[in-house]
Amino acid sequence: MISMEEKIAIVIPAYKCRFLRQTLDSIVVQTCRSFTVYIGDDASPQNLKEIVSDYADKMNIVYRRFDTNLGGVDLPGHWDRCIALAKEPVIWFFSDDDLMP
Repeated sequence: MISMEEKIAIVIPAYKCRFLRQTLDSIVVQTCRSFTVYIGDDASPQNLKEIVSDYADKMNIVYRRFDTNLGGVDLPGHWDRCIALAKEPVIWFFSDDDLMP
Protein backbone atom coordinates (compact mmCIF):
# COMPACT_ATOMS: atom_id res chain seq x y z
CA MET A 1 0.00 0.00 0.00
CA ILE A 2 1.20 3.51 -0.82
CA SER A 3 1.39 6.03 1.99
CA MET A 4 -0.03 9.51 1.45
CA GLU A 5 3.51 10.91 1.64
CA GLU A 6 4.67 8.88 -1.35
CA LYS A 7 4.14 10.49 -4.69
CA ILE A 8 2.76 8.76 -7.73
CA ALA A 9 3.90 9.46 -11.28
CA ILE A 10 1.07 9.61 -13.81
CA VAL A 11 2.83 9.05 -17.13
CA ILE A 12 0.97 10.00 -20.31
CA PRO A 13 2.58 9.27 -23.68
CA ALA A 14 0.81 11.67 -26.05
CA TYR A 15 0.53 12.30 -29.76
CA LYS A 16 -2.94 13.65 -30.48
CA CYS A 17 -4.62 16.47 -28.62
CA ARG A 18 -8.17 15.29 -29.35
CA PHE A 19 -8.84 13.95 -25.83
CA LEU A 20 -5.81 15.21 -23.90
CA ARG A 21 -7.68 18.12 -22.33
CA GLN A 22 -10.44 15.77 -21.09
CA THR A 23 -7.80 13.43 -19.69
CA LEU A 24 -6.10 16.26 -17.79
CA ASP A 25 -9.48 17.60 -16.62
CA SER A 26 -10.23 14.22 -15.06
CA ILE A 27 -6.89 14.25 -13.22
CA VAL A 28 -6.90 17.84 -11.97
CA VAL A 29 -10.13 17.35 -9.97
CA GLN A 30 -8.71 14.52 -7.86
CA THR A 31 -8.66 15.19 -4.12
CA CYS A 32 -5.41 13.29 -3.59
CA ARG A 33 -2.62 15.60 -4.78
CA SER A 34 0.34 13.26 -4.20
CA PHE A 35 1.20 12.95 -7.85
CA THR A 36 3.14 14.45 -10.70
CA VAL A 37 1.86 14.17 -14.27
CA TYR A 38 4.45 13.56 -16.98
CA ILE A 39 3.42 14.23 -20.58
CA GLY A 40 5.71 12.72 -23.23
CA ASP A 41 5.00 14.38 -26.59
CA ASP A 42 5.86 11.94 -29.39
CA ALA A 43 6.90 14.73 -31.82
CA SER A 44 3.25 15.56 -32.48
CA PRO A 45 2.43 18.03 -35.27
CA GLN A 46 -0.30 19.34 -32.93
CA ASN A 47 0.41 21.87 -30.18
CA LEU A 48 0.22 19.68 -27.07
CA LYS A 49 2.35 22.11 -25.08
CA GLU A 50 -0.38 24.75 -25.29
CA ILE A 51 -2.88 22.35 -23.71
CA VAL A 52 -0.44 21.24 -21.02
CA SER A 53 0.45 24.84 -20.14
CA ASP A 54 -3.20 25.47 -19.19
CA TYR A 55 -2.70 23.05 -16.27
CA ALA A 56 0.69 24.25 -15.02
CA ASP A 57 -0.81 26.28 -12.17
CA LYS A 58 -3.42 23.64 -11.29
CA MET A 59 -1.24 20.58 -10.66
CA ASN A 60 2.35 19.40 -10.75
CA ILE A 61 2.90 18.66 -14.43
CA VAL A 62 6.03 18.06 -16.50
CA TYR A 63 5.98 18.34 -20.30
CA ARG A 64 8.67 16.89 -22.54
CA ARG A 65 8.61 17.07 -26.33
CA PHE A 66 10.71 14.42 -28.02
CA ASP A 67 12.39 15.25 -31.33
CA THR A 68 11.63 11.93 -33.01
CA ASN A 69 8.32 10.14 -33.38
CA LEU A 70 8.56 6.55 -32.18
CA GLY A 71 4.86 5.69 -31.97
CA GLY A 72 4.60 4.58 -35.58
CA VAL A 73 7.63 2.29 -35.48
CA ASP A 74 8.40 1.53 -31.82
CA LEU A 75 5.47 2.33 -29.54
CA PRO A 76 7.00 0.49 -26.55
CA GLY A 77 10.14 2.59 -27.10
CA HIS A 78 8.08 5.76 -26.71
CA TRP A 79 6.45 4.36 -23.57
CA ASP A 80 9.88 3.56 -22.13
CA ARG A 81 11.24 7.06 -22.68
CA CYS A 82 8.12 8.54 -21.09
CA ILE A 83 8.43 6.27 -18.07
CA ALA A 84 12.09 7.31 -17.77
CA LEU A 85 10.92 10.89 -17.08
CA ALA A 86 9.36 9.83 -13.77
CA LYS A 87 11.23 9.96 -10.48
CA GLU A 88 8.48 8.62 -8.20
CA PRO A 89 8.45 5.10 -6.73
CA VAL A 90 5.05 4.28 -8.25
CA ILE A 91 4.06 4.82 -11.89
CA TRP A 92 0.50 4.93 -13.18
CA PHE A 93 0.59 4.57 -16.95
CA PHE A 94 -2.17 6.55 -18.68
CA SER A 95 -3.09 7.09 -22.33
CA ASP A 96 -3.87 10.51 -23.76
CA ASP A 97 -7.51 9.45 -24.07
CA ASP A 98 -8.00 7.83 -20.62
CA LEU A 99 -10.25 9.34 -17.99
CA MET A 100 -9.84 9.09 -14.24
CA PRO A 101 -13.06 8.49 -12.29
